[in-house]
Amino acid sequence: MMTTHQLKAARALLDWTQQDLAKAAGMHLNVINNLERGLTNPRQQTVEKLKKTLEAQGIIFIGARGVELARQAISSRKIEGETFLKALIDDILVNTKGKNDEIFTILADIRNFDAHDAPATKRFYDEKAKRGFKERLITRTMPGFYPRNAAQYRLIDAAALGGTDTVIYGDHVAFIVWTAQEVMVLKGEAVAESQRRLFETLWAMGQEPARPVRIAND
Repeated sequence: MMTTHQLKAARALLDWTQQDLAKAAGMHLNVINNLERGLTNPRQQTVEKLKKTLEAQGIIFIGARGVELARQAISSRKIEGETFLKALIDDILVNTKGKNDEIFTILADIRNFDAHDAPATKRFYDEKAKRGFKERLITRTMPGFYPRNAAQYRLIDAAALGGTDTVIYGDHVAFIVWTAQEVMVLKGEAVAESQRRLFETLWAMGQEPARPVRIAND
Protein backbone atom coordinates (compact mmCIF):
# COMPACT_ATOMS: atom_id res chain seq x y z
CA MET A 1 0.00 0.00 0.00
CA MET A 2 1.31 3.48 -0.89
CA THR A 3 2.54 5.51 2.07
CA THR A 4 2.17 9.25 2.67
CA HIS A 5 5.92 9.64 2.15
CA GLN A 6 5.68 7.94 -1.24
CA LEU A 7 2.71 10.08 -2.21
CA LYS A 8 4.63 13.30 -1.54
CA ALA A 9 7.79 12.01 -3.22
CA ALA A 10 5.84 10.93 -6.30
CA ARG A 11 4.28 14.37 -6.62
CA ALA A 12 7.72 15.94 -6.33
CA LEU A 13 9.13 13.74 -9.10
CA LEU A 14 6.28 14.78 -11.39
CA ASP A 15 6.50 18.42 -10.28
CA TRP A 16 2.78 18.22 -9.47
CA THR A 17 0.88 20.31 -6.96
CA GLN A 18 -1.79 18.74 -4.79
CA GLN A 19 -4.30 20.34 -7.14
CA ASP A 20 -2.66 18.64 -10.15
CA LEU A 21 -2.98 15.25 -8.49
CA ALA A 22 -6.55 15.89 -7.37
CA LYS A 23 -7.56 16.83 -10.92
CA ALA A 24 -5.82 13.81 -12.49
CA ALA A 25 -7.40 11.42 -9.98
CA GLY A 26 -10.85 13.05 -10.08
CA MET A 27 -10.82 13.82 -6.36
CA HIS A 28 -11.38 16.88 -4.21
CA LEU A 29 -8.25 18.80 -3.23
CA ASN A 30 -9.07 18.35 0.48
CA VAL A 31 -8.70 14.58 0.13
CA ILE A 32 -5.07 14.96 -0.97
CA ASN A 33 -4.33 17.71 1.52
CA ASN A 34 -5.71 15.83 4.52
CA LEU A 35 -4.02 12.60 3.49
CA GLU A 36 -0.58 14.17 3.18
CA ARG A 37 -0.96 15.98 6.51
CA GLY A 38 -2.03 12.78 8.25
CA LEU A 39 -5.40 14.21 9.26
CA THR A 40 -7.45 11.36 7.90
CA ASN A 41 -7.44 7.60 7.66
CA PRO A 42 -8.28 7.10 3.96
CA ARG A 43 -10.09 4.16 2.50
CA GLN A 44 -7.91 1.65 0.70
CA GLN A 45 -9.92 2.33 -2.46
CA THR A 46 -8.89 6.01 -2.34
CA VAL A 47 -5.21 5.20 -1.85
CA GLU A 48 -5.26 2.66 -4.69
CA LYS A 49 -6.87 5.18 -7.02
CA LEU A 50 -4.17 7.72 -6.23
CA LYS A 51 -1.47 5.10 -6.68
CA LYS A 52 -2.81 4.06 -10.10
CA THR A 53 -3.03 7.71 -11.16
CA LEU A 54 0.63 8.23 -10.32
CA GLU A 55 1.70 4.95 -11.92
CA ALA A 56 -0.02 6.05 -15.14
CA GLN A 57 2.40 9.00 -15.16
CA GLY A 58 5.45 6.72 -14.95
CA ILE A 59 5.89 6.54 -11.17
CA ILE A 60 7.30 3.24 -9.88
CA PHE A 61 6.77 2.41 -6.18
CA ILE A 62 9.64 0.57 -4.47
CA GLY A 63 9.07 -1.10 -1.12
CA ALA A 64 7.45 0.94 1.64
CA ARG A 65 9.28 4.25 1.07
CA GLY A 66 10.91 4.38 -2.35
CA VAL A 67 9.68 5.89 -5.61
CA GLU A 68 11.28 6.51 -8.99
CA LEU A 69 10.21 7.87 -12.35
CA ALA A 70 10.36 5.39 -15.18
CA ARG A 71 12.17 6.42 -18.32
CA GLN A 72 9.85 7.46 -21.10
CA ALA A 73 10.93 5.15 -23.91
CA ILE A 74 10.22 6.26 -27.46
CA SER A 75 9.73 3.79 -30.29
CA SER A 76 9.42 4.65 -33.96
CA ARG A 77 8.23 3.04 -37.17
CA LYS A 78 7.75 4.14 -40.74
CA ILE A 79 4.59 3.62 -42.79
CA GLU A 80 5.12 4.01 -46.52
CA GLY A 81 3.74 3.05 -49.90
CA GLU A 82 0.46 3.57 -51.70
CA THR A 83 -1.64 2.45 -48.72
CA PHE A 84 0.24 4.62 -46.19
CA LEU A 85 -2.79 6.75 -45.32
CA LYS A 86 -5.09 3.76 -44.82
CA ALA A 87 -2.48 2.18 -42.51
CA LEU A 88 -2.20 5.43 -40.53
CA ILE A 89 -5.98 5.73 -40.14
CA ASP A 90 -6.15 2.09 -39.03
CA ASP A 91 -3.54 2.85 -36.36
CA ILE A 92 -5.41 5.96 -35.21
CA LEU A 93 -8.66 4.03 -34.87
CA VAL A 94 -6.99 1.18 -32.97
CA ASN A 95 -5.65 3.68 -30.42
CA THR A 96 -8.74 5.92 -30.20
CA LYS A 97 -11.57 4.22 -28.36
CA GLY A 98 -14.34 6.61 -27.41
CA LYS A 99 -15.68 9.83 -25.95
CA ASN A 100 -12.75 10.42 -23.58
CA ASP A 101 -10.22 10.43 -26.43
CA GLU A 102 -9.21 13.43 -28.53
CA ILE A 103 -7.16 13.68 -31.71
CA PHE A 104 -5.06 16.76 -32.47
CA THR A 105 -4.34 17.36 -36.16
CA ILE A 106 -2.18 19.95 -37.92
CA LEU A 107 -2.63 20.06 -41.70
CA ALA A 108 -1.12 22.53 -44.12
CA ASP A 109 -3.93 21.68 -46.54
CA ILE A 110 -7.25 20.32 -45.31
CA ARG A 111 -7.78 18.57 -48.66
CA ASN A 112 -4.79 16.21 -48.41
CA PHE A 113 -6.61 13.32 -46.71
CA ASP A 114 -9.40 13.17 -49.28
CA ALA A 115 -6.98 13.68 -52.15
CA HIS A 116 -4.81 10.71 -51.14
CA ASP A 117 -7.43 8.20 -49.94
CA ALA A 118 -11.04 9.34 -49.86
CA PRO A 119 -12.49 5.92 -48.78
CA ALA A 120 -10.10 5.68 -45.80
CA THR A 121 -10.89 9.26 -44.83
CA LYS A 122 -14.63 8.55 -44.97
CA ARG A 123 -14.12 5.49 -42.76
CA PHE A 124 -12.30 7.66 -40.21
CA TYR A 125 -15.17 10.15 -39.99
CA ASP A 126 -17.78 7.39 -39.90
CA GLU A 127 -15.97 5.80 -36.95
CA LYS A 128 -15.59 9.19 -35.30
CA ALA A 129 -19.35 9.72 -35.47
CA LYS A 130 -20.01 6.20 -34.16
CA ARG A 131 -17.53 6.21 -31.26
CA GLY A 132 -17.91 9.87 -30.29
CA PHE A 133 -14.23 10.72 -29.90
CA LYS A 134 -13.22 14.35 -30.38
CA GLU A 135 -10.90 16.03 -32.85
CA ARG A 136 -9.44 19.51 -33.07
CA LEU A 137 -7.77 20.56 -36.30
CA ILE A 138 -5.44 23.39 -37.27
CA THR A 139 -5.00 24.30 -40.92
CA ARG A 140 -3.97 27.24 -43.06
CA THR A 141 -6.20 30.15 -43.85
CA MET A 142 -8.07 29.41 -47.09
CA PRO A 143 -10.70 31.54 -48.85
CA GLY A 144 -14.10 29.90 -48.77
CA PHE A 145 -13.29 27.38 -46.00
CA TYR A 146 -16.30 27.46 -43.69
CA PRO A 147 -16.67 24.03 -41.97
CA ARG A 148 -19.93 23.05 -40.31
CA ASN A 149 -18.32 22.56 -36.87
CA ALA A 150 -16.22 25.72 -36.96
CA ALA A 151 -15.37 25.60 -33.23
CA GLN A 152 -13.28 22.45 -33.85
CA TYR A 153 -10.97 24.32 -36.27
CA ARG A 154 -8.40 27.06 -36.10
CA LEU A 155 -6.89 28.82 -39.10
CA ILE A 156 -3.35 30.20 -39.03
CA ASP A 157 -0.85 31.55 -41.53
CA ALA A 158 0.68 28.81 -43.70
CA ALA A 159 4.22 29.88 -42.76
CA ALA A 160 3.61 28.75 -39.15
CA LEU A 161 2.69 25.21 -40.20
CA GLY A 162 5.95 24.04 -41.75
CA GLY A 163 6.28 21.31 -44.33
CA THR A 164 5.22 18.25 -42.32
CA ASP A 165 1.70 17.54 -41.13
CA THR A 166 1.11 16.08 -37.68
CA VAL A 167 -1.52 13.88 -36.02
CA ILE A 168 -1.38 13.30 -32.25
CA TYR A 169 -3.45 10.45 -30.86
CA GLY A 170 -2.97 8.90 -27.43
CA ASP A 171 0.76 8.40 -26.92
CA HIS A 172 1.39 8.39 -30.68
CA VAL A 173 2.59 11.21 -32.94
CA ALA A 174 2.45 10.77 -36.71
CA PHE A 175 4.46 13.04 -39.02
CA ILE A 176 3.10 12.89 -42.57
CA VAL A 177 5.15 13.61 -45.70
CA TRP A 178 2.58 13.60 -48.47
CA THR A 179 4.98 13.90 -51.43
CA ALA A 180 6.93 10.83 -50.30
CA GLN A 181 3.78 8.91 -49.30
CA GLU A 182 5.19 8.09 -45.91
CA VAL A 183 4.47 8.58 -42.23
CA MET A 184 6.89 8.42 -39.30
CA VAL A 185 5.06 7.34 -36.15
CA LEU A 186 6.67 7.96 -32.75
CA LYS A 187 5.23 6.25 -29.67
CA GLY A 188 5.94 7.66 -26.22
CA GLU A 189 3.99 9.79 -23.75
CA ALA A 190 6.78 12.35 -23.44
CA VAL A 191 6.94 13.10 -27.16
CA ALA A 192 3.15 13.06 -27.45
CA GLU A 193 2.81 15.53 -24.58
CA SER A 194 5.39 17.89 -26.10
CA GLN A 195 3.51 17.85 -29.40
CA ARG A 196 0.19 18.47 -27.65
CA ARG A 197 1.71 21.54 -26.02
CA LEU A 198 2.90 22.77 -29.42
CA PHE A 199 -0.58 22.18 -30.78
CA GLU A 200 -2.12 24.25 -27.98
CA THR A 201 0.31 27.09 -28.73
CA LEU A 202 -0.70 27.11 -32.40
CA TRP A 203 -4.36 26.75 -31.44
CA ALA A 204 -4.14 29.89 -29.32
CA MET A 205 -2.64 31.75 -32.30
CA GLY A 206 -5.41 30.73 -34.69
CA GLN A 207 -8.78 32.10 -35.63
CA GLU A 208 -12.05 30.21 -35.79
CA PRO A 209 -13.36 29.99 -39.38
CA ALA A 210 -16.15 32.47 -39.94
CA ARG A 211 -18.13 33.56 -42.95
CA PRO A 212 -17.59 37.19 -43.91
CA VAL A 213 -20.35 39.52 -42.85
CA ARG A 214 -22.09 41.06 -45.80
CA ILE A 215 -23.13 44.65 -45.41
CA ALA A 216 -26.43 45.42 -47.05
CA ASN A 217 -26.44 48.30 -49.50
CA ASP A 218 -28.35 51.35 -48.28
